[in-house]
Amino acid sequence: MNGKIYTRVCIKDDFIKRDGTCSIYIMIRLNGQRKKLFIDLSITPNGFDKKKGRIKGKSDTAKDYNIIIEKRLAEINQIEVSYRLSETYLDIETLIKELTNPTPKYDFIKFWEMEMENQKRLLKEGTYRQQLSTLNKIKRWKPSIAFSSIDGNFLKELRHWCKHSEKNLQPTIATTVKNVKKYLHLANDLGIKTPLAFDDIKVKRFKGNRTFLLKDDIKKLYDYWNSDFINDGNKKVLSKFLFSCFTSLRISDIQRITTDNIVDNTLVYVSEKTGKFNRIKLSASALKFINKSNGPLFYDDFTNEYINRSLKNISNILGISKRITFHVARHTFATNFIINGGSVVNLQKILDHSDIKETMIYVHIVNAITDEQIDLMDNLLN
Repeated sequence: MNGKIYTRVCIKDDFIKRDGTCSIYIMIRLNGQRKKLFIDLSITPNGFDKKKGRIKGKSDTAKDYNIIIEKRLAEINQIEVSYRLSETYLDIETLIKELTNPTPKYDFIKFWEMEMENQKRLLKEGTYRQQLSTLNKIKRWKPSIAFSSIDGNFLKELRHWCKHSEKNLQPTIATTVKNVKKYLHLANDLGIKTPLAFDDIKVKRFKGNRTFLLKDDIKKLYDYWNSDFINDGNKKVLSKFLFSCFTSLRISDIQRITTDNIVDNTLVYVSEKTGKFNRIKLSASALKFINKSNGPLFYDDFTNEYINRSLKNISNILGISKRITFHVARHTFATNFIINGGSVVNLQKILDHSDIKETMIYVHIVNAITDEQIDLMDNLLN
């Protein structure tokens, strides 16, 4: 059974530095043992209130120093709670180690980092990158998260930060929460208890916006791709994007396929996401954008993040107001396929959808466009 942790903020005024200041430390007492935790703060002896254990005054420096002191005290409390929840014995040496170098058993971020190494062998490359991206995003918010601090308020703060600081849309926030839930699940299964358990987290599903491009915007992109003004990087990015607009391929598949996957102008490949074998006849338009000699279809090693940043810049250059990411190419293919008379059953096969309801979304989009354009007939009487 763990004893209670007692703390007191002190000043080491028996040693005055050359600049006239003394070090601040926290005296920690646990299970009859004592330890000093120095917190890298120094103040003149008359600037410290020994009774309150805080810096005197209302200056910005005094406020900042006191915030640092409060933060260290809160960390001590969080470690105490985490070990009590997990029914694990905590001695003073372990406490100091957790404060100076948090372990996966106490710190959610450390645990997630450790588990990512295990997941790397289990996850598909695209899924691994997505979960790693979520981890890096959360580390920008809080580089250290005690398991004992993961409660209902934690999720509210996370959602608020994603929305207002990262400017994430609701589907992206839902994906972030879903990934948090997964790694909290792994921690809970290993006996790490938290105030908020993984099965308390409800992740709302969003269909997301089906942003797509129609003929005019596709023509703008093609004219820019075909111009003398485009730089090499943008041309390589647009080659992949426009190829996807005419084939529906996901970026995860485009990054892997080579000319060996093309037989008589037909692309054959196994989808990384679904593991299914697919066959797509390449149109004359699609063939414009790929390498025709042996080797990869596209000569670059751009990351997905770089490609999406480039597409954003390209859309700004061309005055395209829609928010373009690489996945927009897939929506563009599907929408234009239906507009131009393609069968929804064939589209389901091309998109590799297991449920035709997912494919029918594009039919509803086209119907909405048609209904809106019918109103243009009113102009005949005006």
